[in-house]
Amino acid sequence: MNDQQLDHARALVVDGAALLDRIARSDWRDRVDLDRLDMGDSEACVAAQVFGNWWDVGSEVRRHDAFGGDLDRREEEDAGMLDALRAAWVELLTP
Repeated sequence: MNDQQLDHARALVVDGAALLDRIARSDWRDRVDLDRLDMGDSEACVAAQVFGNWWDVGSEVRRHDAFGGDLDRREEEDAGMLDALRAAWVELLTP
């Protein structure tokens, strides 16, 4: 992960959080286990933790880059972006 990826991830995460504020249960922030958070895991990413499973989220969430749905941990650049997204979500959700 580099600084440019982290800055980009922060902007995406702020927008993604606003989306969740609109469409998810009001306690969605409390539902995310930061110790378990893994943006490359369809069961431990933010969307999966909020909605129960990545496959149960709506298309609006799937298409949003803050949730890492189109990224592949096997690709070096994507892996760096997944790490940046995780860091940005942790930063946003840490009291």
